[in-house]
Amino acid sequence: MCGLAGIIGHISDLENQNLIKMLSIQSHRGPDGHRILKTNNSLLGFSRLKIIDFSDRAMQPMVSRDNKHVLVFNGEIYNYKYLKQKIGKKYNFETLSDSEVLLAVLVIYGLEGLKFINGMFSFCYYDVDANTYTLVRDRFGQKPLFYSKFDDNYYFASEIKSLVFINQETKLNYENINNYLLQGNLDCSHSTFFLNINQIEPGHFLKIRNNKLIEYKKW
Repeated sequence: MCGLAGIIGHISDLENQNLIKMLSIQSHRGPDGHRILKTNNSLLGFSRLKIIDFSDRAMQPMVSRDNKHVLVFNGEIYNYKYLKQKIGKKYNFETLSDSEVLLAVLVIYGLEGLKFINGMFSFCYYDVDANTYTLVRDRFGQKPLFYSKFDDNYYFASEIKSLVFINQETKLNYENINNYLLQGNLDCSHSTFFLNINQIEPGHFLKIRNNKLIEYKKW
């Protein structure tokens, strides 16, 4: 299953402790260890459930060999073996994981490479040169991904309760709750049962640069 969480913006020791807590809240998603990567303006965290490649090299956040691309990913890429053959010598693979194949697709093709991906996934992709963080969710929304902006920072996680921890004054979204109870509407928009906590909609991506949301669209 795996779990991911991150903080984008103004990073401090307090935020590092916040991310550790965010990961611990959803630690059941990844009992095989966790790791945090610090960049100039973010903290990216991952809780791992080993499935395909059990080696430490397949641990995330995963960084490309040129240190210009970073991935934290939850899910499964069904056609990763085919994609690995398709990429061939364009990328020097070091693991047997589908995570590295997804990273390679993003390195080579950018977000246009999403059209080649067959699977269920949610991930954060950091392009160092462009200084962009892209949060992506699969076509059918099988893998969750939530985000919130609080105190000028962006926070994201695989589970809402990690974001409720960040802003414990978060209030309930009674309109959404009402729509669910009366009409059964669930996962039908970017909003959730909590105000100021949103989700990436199925088949959409959100892009952040310089701590500003610059794009949100269906891919």
